[in-house]
Amino acid sequence: MNNLLDLPLPISVSEEDQPKPRTLEDLLAHLQERTDLSDENKARYASAIKRAGFIRNKPLSSIQASLDLVEITFPLDGFDPSRWATPEAYRQFRRRLQAALKDFLGVYKALEEARAQQDGWYHLLDALDCHAPDIPELDAYRKTNFVAVRSLADFMRTENVQPQAITGDIANRLYLKCPTRMRDSYRRAMAFLDKLREYDFARPHLPLGSIDFSASRLRQQQEPIPPHWQEDFEAIYAVLADEDFDPIDKEFAGRSPETQTLFNSTMNSITRTYLNVHPETDTSQPWDLIFTRGDVITEMCNLMVARCQLPAGDNRKIQPRTARKYLNKYKRVLHELDADPNALKEFTKALKNNPILIEGKDAEEEMAEANKRFCENLFESTPLTKRFFNSPFAFQDAAMEMETVASAQGRPLTKNELVTYRWLGTCAAFCAIEIGGAPIRCENAMGLTLHGTDAHIMMPKSKKDPIKLRIPPGKVKNKKGIKVEIHPGKQDYLGVLNWYLETIRPLYQHAANNPYFFPAPESATKPMDESYFSERYSLYTRTVLNLPMTPQQMRHGQASLLLRAHPEKIVVIAKRLGDTVNTVLTYYAWIEEVEQMQAGQELIAEMIDE
Repeated sequence: MNNLLDLPLPISVSEEDQPKPRTLEDLLAHLQERTDLSDENKARYASAIKRAGFIRNKPLSSIQASLDLVEITFPLDGFDPSRWATPEAYRQFRRRLQAALKDFLGVYKALEEARAQQDGWYHLLDALDCHAPDIPELDAYRKTNFVAVRSLADFMRTENVQPQAITGDIANRLYLKCPTRMRDSYRRAMAFLDKLREYDFARPHLPLGSIDFSASRLRQQQEPIPPHWQEDFEAIYAVLADEDFDPIDKEFAGRSPETQTLFNSTMNSITRTYLNVHPETDTSQPWDLIFTRGDVITEMCNLMVARCQLPAGDNRKIQPRTARKYLNKYKRVLHELDADPNALKEFTKALKNNPILIEGKDAEEEMAEANKRFCENLFESTPLTKRFFNSPFAFQDAAMEMETVASAQGRPLTKNELVTYRWLGTCAAFCAIEIGGAPIRCENAMGLTLHGTDAHIMMPKSKKDPIKLRIPPGKVKNKKGIKVEIHPGKQDYLGVLNWYLETIRPLYQHAANNPYFFPAPESATKPMDESYFSERYSLYTRTVLNLPMTPQQMRHGQASLLLRAHPEKIVVIAKRLGDTVNTVLTYYAWIEEVEQMQAGQELIAEMIDE
């Protein structure tokens, strides 16, 4: 018998009494009961719901009905050409799924009730509707900024923040909280609210002081790496690369741009990861006095592994492959700086025995899953393959179509159209080099020089002569120089590149003096930033080609297609990639594995038929 002094046991709640999460099966049932939709629209929404279940490969009854399903599984830029014919078809599927969920979860009803309240946002929007039409200078803001303010009002109401209460700190905090899809709108709205302070009709409904919101300034505040630490990074890199330093040319001859890019990424990522957890860190100290301490080394390993375990959709999440790369480079730095030996010993054990870091090591030795899926999609779809190989001309055609439309309307391209036009031409030139010349790495393409006797890319004097591409060994990852010629032919890659040089490149601000084939938009001395180009390239391959890809996938895609079609030409393909045969055999081994598995299945079928 229990002692009377024993505390009573907690009363357990049976599973039947627990509220069950609502699922897509419940959503489908709710949809059929709606009386505000036609049978045709019900069928469209139902199709989107069922397709979400098919893609998740789960019964509808086991998929929770949540808006996170759309934001994480089907993000705005999540178009997959193997599942949808066009980005428009993907967005339509996404809108239907999201609309059905919002109705089911009561989002629309809550939004309608919030908008009906005569709060600060109601009075501001009412004033805008009543008075702005009488002010011609506000007409330019009507299409985008008025809509952005309405969107901001809906979001701020969910946070119980009225327009008069917005401060810079509140704007910063809520920007980080708002959905990624509305951040462009958020930035426009905040800037427009400050603009509206100039007008008497709006001023009573706005905060007393300027909001002065800046997303770029906020990013700098979030990632506070002091300038003197950046100087420390440069000094450490110089020590690591000392054996490759050429005292005559004053250059690190054996170091490719990719080597330094990885080093910079490592140092920045390691540092920011630690500072995000320890914002109180005394950053006036030298970097090495903090990051070579035993306790910090141990914690850094734990933090990087923890980032791999974050849920999908968290922008801090990294892949095991990335964590492994960064930690290996960090370990190399620690050895050079004579860090705590006991902590280094434990660090080495973690790299050897931690399952996530072992997964990262295995992934380093083969193609990333996203790149493999991209190549498999090309294998399975002839239309995708055609779009892939035709990309230089598709981009050029899209740019020239913009010109034709503007000309037919009797006007020049607008400022925004010129930016798009320039990007289409730049993407066309990149693809022409990659397919018509050689699939060089993105950092090498961005680093191509155009001027001088030692220029990497030499344009011909005659249209009958080839373009010569020469990249010295020190600029290439595997230290092997690249020599390529792009000849005139049936596929006019040379014509695309000449068009780029004559028509597109001069649109860059300092093109006349910039020595690079792909100049930075606002610099007379620097090349196009690799990350910036990759981001824009991924955008335009999605919207123009209906085939979203990264510059790296352009390289992997054609190599995979060549290997699958001509495995006997592996020496030629390896030379084209600038890699060794062994590297190609290792990195693209999955292609042969797929072929062998299929061959095995065919053998079984033959035996059964006998």
